[in-house]
Amino acid sequence: MAYADQTAMVNRFGKAEIISLTDPDNLVIDPVVVGRALDDASAEIDTYLCGRYDLPLTAPYPTILERVCCDIARYRLYDDLPIVEVRKRYEDALSWLRDIAAGRAVLLVEPSQEPKFSISVVSSAQVFTDELIGKMF
Repeated sequence: MAYADQTAMVNRFGKAEIISLTDPDNLVIDPVVVGRALDDASAEIDTYLCGRYDLPLTAPYPTILERVCCDIARYRLYDDLPIVEVRKRYEDALSWLRDIAAGRAVLLVEPSQEPKFSISVVSSAQVFTDELIGKMF
């Protein structure tokens, strides 16, 4: 499920821009195109969250995820010609997601969805036993 919807895209960037990005005739918003962009953006977000959170996250999602999802989807809708502002917002979104993945930032989620941490210790057999050390001296 996407972290944002068409309404969020329109609220953030305006109806005219979303129409121009999804309909070659500039008449209406194509919900299939918007939905695909939002799904792709959400999948991209999940690649950063998967190492720290159990996925899928459940709604309600933190507001910042909606913003980041919209910024990434908008960048993808611009295809090969994003304007400077759109590219900058996309790069900022990726930077924040890298911080999440590295543990420099946290996502404020419900307690049941808090970051997963695991510690494991792997050890090989003891190389220098007391007996071996005793033989050395």
